[in-house]
Amino acid sequence: MTISEVQVWDEVRGARTLTREEFIAEFGEEEWEESFGFEWPAAADLPPMTDGERSLANRMQAEEGVNQAAARAGVASIFDLPSEDDDEAIPLDDLVPQGYDDEAADALHRARQGDEL
Repeated sequence: MTISEVQVWDEVRGARTLTREEFIAEFGEEEWEESFGFEWPAAADLPPMTDGERSLANRMQAEEGVNQAAARAGVASIFDLPSEDDDEAIPLDDLVPQGYDDEAADALHRARQGDEL
């Protein structure tokens, strides 16, 4: 299947639909070949997406948008963005020590395996 029209997002003009020729005139032949220059499978050949696959695809597209916006702002990672709780610390002295009960863990393991206690 050959692509003849694509949709692009322009922050000034919003979503636009461009023909192959318009896209090449604006972004260049190399960008077209990198993005759309290979044979795409026909839409009829693809199985329908499950709800999980659709949710994952939507999440991946949203993450890509965040990554691109961060790159435009000069931020290498979203973890470098400032957060309102950056200056808060958890004092280690206030943490409650928790022990590990070997016998209880072993009994739980045997119960899950179906062994007698």
